[in-house]
Amino acid sequence: MTDRRSGTGERLLSKCANPECTNRFLYLRGGRLVPVKIEAPAGVPGAPRQELFWLCPACADTVRLTVDDGQLTAHRVALPAGSNSAA
Repeated sequence: MTDRRSGTGERLLSKCANPECTNRFLYLRGGRLVPVKIEAPAGVPGAPRQELFWLCPACADTVRLTVDDGQLTAHRVALPAGSNSAA
């Protein structure tokens, strides 16, 4: 995921969390914020933390985010028959 840092060193969202998508995060009026629990890597001390990732309106209904081996992964999911994406 592409991000940038604020003046305090915190990461800021800049685009959809789906690596295949190029939609930029400009304001929160569409899409979905997804909380993801990030575990400390094996052998590294530290409590799990929760981070928020943004999925744009085109990806919000069709992409699920998971953490695999410490890496954020986007998985495309099929929509139920007869439903339409919010895109």
